[in-house]
Amino acid sequence: MTEREDFKAKIQARMLNGEPFTYGELCAENRTEDASLYRAIGGCTLIDQTIQKLRKSGKITGERKGRTFIWRATEGAN
Repeated sequence: MTEREDFKAKIQARMLNGEPFTYGELCAENRTEDASLYRAIGGCTLIDQTIQKLRKSGKITGERKGRTFIWRATEGAN
């Protein structure tokens, strides 16, 4: 598996683990681990693409709370 595929699998597992998340949180959490790798694989873009893929397939759903959009896994998403 390439570094990009490993990162995508890690992000997807995080999104589907049942804990609510925001796009910004995921970007910040993963940017600090290895900044050069994160930039090389297009970290925030990959996170956004993964969110949209899971949203379209019905595996995650979101709701706005004030100015924040919170995502969470749907029932049976795993």
